[in-house]
Amino acid sequence: MSGGEPTLIGDYFFDLIELINEHLPQTEVHILSNGRTFAWNELAERLSKLDTSRIMIGIPLYSDFYQIHDYIVQAENAFYQTILGIHNLSRYNIRVEIRIVLHKQSIGRLEQLSNYIYKRHYPTKCVS
Repeated sequence: MSGGEPTLIGDYFFDLIELINEHLPQTEVHILSNGRTFAWNELAERLSKLDTSRIMIGIPLYSDFYQIHDYIVQAENAFYQTILGIHNLSRYNIRVEIRIVLHKQSIGRLEQLSNYIYKRHYPTKCVS
């Protein structure tokens, strides 16, 4: 799914996931989202009650520094909502892909962003 924030369609988002699970049971689904909607835990929990084994949610993180991230997306508190959304999805074992999108405003902090992701989001237990 792409072309805007898919979770903004509300209940229809969850209905669509159910339809995909029902009619395309072997299909891998990659959803591009800003992740902010999932800052509300009840939405992450609601998604977890569906079969999410073939779902990956790709969420962009533009910077480790909230002001740069918020500036790029032009939304106040977007950084904190995005991080909380990632944590809430992870809490329910929903696969998340953190997407790095390079911008003139953020490329100078690429190393800090990499360290931030590694220190904050790297799984404590690796499966071999």
